[in-house]
Amino acid sequence: MTDPVTRAEQLLARGDAPGCRDLCLDLIRRHPGEARLYNTLGRALNNLRNLNAAERAFRDAIKLHPELVEAHHNLGHVLRASGRINDAVASFEAAIRLDPGYARGHHNLGLTYLATDQPELAADCFTRAVDHEPGNSRYQMHLGVVRHKLRNFSGAIEAYDIALELAPDDAEARTNLAITLQETGDLDGAEAAYRQAIALRADDPKIYDDLASLLMSRGEVDSALAVCDHCLDLMPGYCGALATKAVALYELGRNAEADQIVNFDTLLTSCEIDPPEDFGSLPAFNAALAEHVLKHPTLSFEPVGHATRHGRHTGNLLRDEKGPMAHLEARIREQVQQYLVDHPADPEHPFLADLPSRWGISSWAVVMDNQGHQLPHIHPSAWLSGVYYARLPEHIGAGDFDRAGWIEFGMPPEDMQGKVMPPLKSFQPSEGRMFLFPSYFYHRTEPFESNEVRISIAFDIMRRD
Repeated sequence: MTDPVTRAEQLLARGDAPGCRDLCLDLIRRHPGEARLYNTLGRALNNLRNLNAAERAFRDAIKLHPELVEAHHNLGHVLRASGRINDAVASFEAAIRLDPGYARGHHNLGLTYLATDQPELAADCFTRAVDHEPGNSRYQMHLGVVRHKLRNFSGAIEAYDIALELAPDDAEARTNLAITLQETGDLDGAEAAYRQAIALRADDPKIYDDLASLLMSRGEVDSALAVCDHCLDLMPGYCGALATKAVALYELGRNAEADQIVNFDTLLTSCEIDPPEDFGSLPAFNAALAEHVLKHPTLSFEPVGHATRHGRHTGNLLRDEKGPMAHLEARIREQVQQYLVDHPADPEHPFLADLPSRWGISSWAVVMDNQGHQLPHIHPSAWLSGVYYARLPEHIGAGDFDRAGWIEFGMPPEDMQGKVMPPLKSFQPSEGRMFLFPSYFYHRTEPFESNEVRISIAFDIMRRD
């Protein structure tokens, strides 16, 4: 006779999450003390994106069987998906304590640390996962990712090579190898790896975008433009391809076409927000924001992979306890809604052709110290981006010729700069002012001299439709 848990697992393996859920609920009524049924129910509910119910199921499994390793591990998955990172870490660690050789636990704990900009901790976790299961190509690939973040490029290449020996058709591993080879200056090897990745996954726009950036760095502007156009055929409005295409068009002297994409006067907006009633004045609100940021537990110095220099970053400020960020989030929503009203759909413009009907917000703070600045960058995973200024040094950018601490739009990264400098536009920040702009606009912050900190709160608007 088939074990009841096995029957439920078979349904889940076939992709029938609703059937698995219903069977588990029926079986639990007859076998209320079987912890494994609650664990399988939680997995089905997780697949159905019912995270709260999945969490209850996993906790019920743990209550019945506190040493059920998989239930602790699966609870960590749900907590991480819910944004409760500290609780997720605790659950993964509980699974590992019960089974120190549990490679999946080490791996997922590493992914949690990687997602929260803690690469050193992630590297330790991935190393342990590989030690316990060296034949797992995904573990090897993620070890390569975190080694790259830590600028251990030779170690990253070694891990990617092992991953590709185990799984030669892994386009993601091959793309990551290309990125690391490009970072080391092996442009021929990087281009070959990108093209191999495209052969494996011809419908992935990010690979074309990465290849276009490489071709721009080699001065092969016409080829880069052709790759961008192919990428945009696959996914119209793709952020990275629009950014690179504009740079290529300016380089080729096709300014009118580039100006349509990078239209600062139309697509870049700013406003000064009204203070929330709870705070009485804008300075009081900004002071509360600044205090919240400076005390935030995720604040760390120059996190790996970010454009900030001589400064600190937080994680997502809209997770866990929001404090005054809840009020700023409401103001951001108001301004995004107004932006959508002021910028109606335009089928002839790649950014406005398909406006999002549903969207979400991610937000983080940047605290810059003396000589703080940001390198030119875009926000590739977002549709619209913005920044709000909560605290500025007293004399920042005080004169027309002193643009220290200003935000500048238009300059591409150094390796993409050619013979032609695209149009640039700079703005002096002020406390209480918010800027919104397409996420493909290259932007940077000018260095400044001051013993006072500069606190800005950045945000991304991500499509949810």
